[in-house]
Amino acid sequence: SDTKAFSSVVEFPSNLGVDVTGSLLAVQEWKKTEGKWKLQLHQTIPWSSESPAQGTLLCDCRGCVALTRSNENRRTSGVMGK
Repeated sequence: SDTKAFSSVVEFPSNLGVDVTGSLLAVQEWKKTEGKWKLQLHQTIPWSSESPAQGTLLCDCRGCVALTRSNENRRTSGVMGK
């Protein structure tokens, strides 16, 4: 497309220390307006299950939302609160 593009990258977050294998896969969506490419969406996911990254990050013009992994079991049975 002349006005929409996607890119993907492997990220090496500095806050996770030295990581020569990369720990996050990022996907980006771009839109061309007024002759300039602007980032519309940026999302990261852990590169593998052994990644030190603890979840996914989804960002757009409104900000970012982080979804983290946890060992907690959030399933419930029956009526909530009982």
